[in-house]
Amino acid sequence: MKETTSLSLALVLLLSGCSDPKAASESNFKKAAQAYLDSVYPKCYVTQTFPYTTTYHTGRKDTGDLLHALVKAGLLAEKELSRQKTDGWMTAKGDDFIVKSTFELTEEGRKHYKSDGGKPMGYDAGGYCAGKAEVDEIVRYTEPSDALGTRISRVNYTYRVKDLPKWALTPELVAVVPALKQDVESKEKPVKVTEGFVLTNEGWIHQSLFKD
Repeated sequence: MKETTSLSLALVLLLSGCSDPKAASESNFKKAAQAYLDSVYPKCYVTQTFPYTTTYHTGRKDTGDLLHALVKAGLLAEKELSRQKTDGWMTAKGDDFIVKSTFELTEEGRKHYKSDGGKPMGYDAGGYCAGKAEVDEIVRYTEPSDALGTRISRVNYTYRVKDLPKWALTPELVAVVPALKQDVESKEKPVKVTEGFVLTNEGWIHQSLFKD
């Protein structure tokens, strides 16, 4: 009888520990990491206000590559305003041109364009955002320690991104947007990150969500 009571007490203590949101545990960190990812995704891979007029060089990599990738994805249409031959003074090639163009949203582009894409230069701008991230695994975490009046733990975890639309899988776009390339490849190779988590009165949260 005494042995049964001790076993029951141990089980109660174990279950209470698992349900404690303040405990440094795999389940609590997984929940906190997912809450953070839900605040980041859909991620805005391209942030820019359109119509957008710019000048680019045809013989080298620059802003034009991203814009043309968006054209290839069917999200933008280019209207060329001028073209000037450079005689290769900007590149080793002799057929380089300086092109001035305006890029506008296509009908398909307007379907996917979000007006609240972020603030790339300190002002509001729209963008192309997509995806949903899900925590794959909590690999390891440090024992909580005190730092600047808070209790923190460094958590190493992996995640995968799903629900990416057809435009986001366009090879030309994936090739010029590193963050998109990483997320597209996460289906086979999960993204690995190590980030800080802060203990609050309600439990663990990602450091970027901690507000004074």
